[in-house]
Amino acid sequence: MQIPLVSICIPAYNRQELIKKAIDSCINQTYKNIEVVVVDDASTDDTPEVIKSYAVKDKRVKFYQNEKNLGMIPNWLRTFELATGEYVQHLGSDDRLSEKFVEEKVRIFEEYPDVAFVSCALETRNEDGRIVGGAKNPPGLHSADYVFKNSYRIPALICTVCTVRRKDILKHFTTTIPNEWSYEDYYTKGGKIMDNFVFLKILADYKFMYYLDNVFYESLEHQENSIKLFFGLTKGNIADHVKFNHIDQAGFGYFYKNYAQRYLSRYRIYIGADTLAGTF
Repeated sequence: MQIPLVSICIPAYNRQELIKKAIDSCINQTYKNIEVVVVDDASTDDTPEVIKSYAVKDKRVKFYQNEKNLGMIPNWLRTFELATGEYVQHLGSDDRLSEKFVEEKVRIFEEYPDVAFVSCALETRNEDGRIVGGAKNPPGLHSADYVFKNSYRIPALICTVCTVRRKDILKHFTTTIPNEWSYEDYYTKGGKIMDNFVFLKILADYKFMYYLDNVFYESLEHQENSIKLFFGLTKGNIADHVKFNHIDQAGFGYFYKNYAQRYLSRYRIYIGADTLAGTF
């Protein structure tokens, strides 16, 4: 039986220290048939040299460098385009995968060949290694109906933790979400909700996804992290809070209107009430 190749895709920009732990978590996977596709987005520090040092020692590490800075989401897409594996897994250059991450994901694809993708638990750690957040949901198969009804109120049910078929990510990936409020920079440069959006689009072609709770995607919380920076908006400012939520609403609303219209009214009612509650 042929063992499928899994591509772990790391877009990188100015991560000369943090990227070491990310790559280490890849090459130390129990599942060995991997390639680590690292695309440097024209860094101004020593990130390229760090990646090259790994590529010299381990042929599974593939180094690429953009001639000019593309920005966050276009560089995500480039990592997927350069990947050659049957399955792909995005990994932030400041994040890590638990040791059996890939092994367990491939096992589920083999056991359930009709799943859209395999999600898993998320842990958020600070720079001291202490767990400061995360999400862990019920394991097993979840129907598309369940996800469409709950993805916006269950933290990290689907996001960058998902492992997916390369053909599906290339079919459905988009670098922005059409909208009439000029939110393109939040989607394209900031990456806001883009990981949720693309996996929702993929799931619209399938009936089920699978959730694992015994492996973890480890996200690092640090000063330069875009989540900590609130995408350039100010925490505690009511106007910015409303805008922060509206950027989400515009993107998710576009998905439901165009790909899962039967759930659109439910989404609008829930998110409207949630925004009001959070504001007042």
